[in-house]
Amino acid sequence: MDYLSVPGCIFTHPQAAKVGLTEVEATAAGLNCTCRTLELSAIPKAKLINDTRGLIKMVAETETGRVLGVSILAPGGGDLIHEATLAVKFKLTVDDLIDTVHVFPTLSESIKLVAQSIDATSRNYLAALIRSDNVYSGILPAESGLAGLSHLDLRASSAGPARDNTAIGGPDNTPGKTVKSALRPSRN
Repeated sequence: MDYLSVPGCIFTHPQAAKVGLTEVEATAAGLNCTCRTLELSAIPKAKLINDTRGLIKMVAETETGRVLGVSILAPGGGDLIHEATLAVKFKLTVDDLIDTVHVFPTLSESIKLVAQSIDATSRNYLAALIRSDNVYSGILPAESGLAGLSHLDLRASSAGPARDNTAIGGPDNTPGKTVKSALRPSRN
């Protein structure tokens, strides 16, 4: 039995769920991994239901993009972990998750959004989130047709919606179109 593809959940509030390897476990196993953490404050559905407590972290193999593990701390985390379980079990890549159509707005699209933050060459992402000196910007490729989403108010917590400093570019890894009003730092 493949125990790495068996999910687990602690039913606290919010729920803590995990499948596959953590960043520490992947590094200890000698795997070269890329990890991204996306706060729920960056997920449109979390904003709609006014519950932005939590985060989702994805660990992927750097060379192949294969999903090695996902950890979720979120309301309904036990329900959200199943797509990640399938990704780990069937050795899906971040591209496979990005290419899967997700209903909008749902909490389950958080799996796709964190995968998009890993894949710097994706043309299909909604908004890659970066943090630079407490100023938040949304990056959209000009050809995506999504530039009109600058009206979104995705207020970030003081820790920031994405916990790395990786800027996401367009399909050829060139900088995308910056939508200055898409994200605003929290004033709390």
